[in-house]
Amino acid sequence: MKRAGAKMSLINPWIMQRDLSACDNFDISDRLGEITIPAFVIIGEHDDLIPPSVAKQLEVSLPRADIAVIRGANHSPMIERPDKFNRLLSKFLKWVESNP
Repeated sequence: MKRAGAKMSLINPWIMQRDLSACDNFDISDRLGEITIPAFVIIGEHDDLIPPSVAKQLEVSLPRADIAVIRGANHSPMIERPDKFNRLLSKFLKWVESNP
């Protein structure tokens, strides 16, 4: 986490603001029902950017979605809990391969 924090300090604040603004303005929620491939939403239990309630809405809106909440993780469960994240992702990929 210290390494990630050090890298974050190198980001130009103007670029970060533009990136966050683009994220705020991106909304395809009205088209989620058109996505017919399997989707797997993995979030951290304490994610302040995408709280579990938003992930739950994605699960309901996406026809073939599943959700996993990684306990104790924040917005970067792939960094904070890589073993758990990788196990969940591997399980999902095996399921996709066996359920075309």
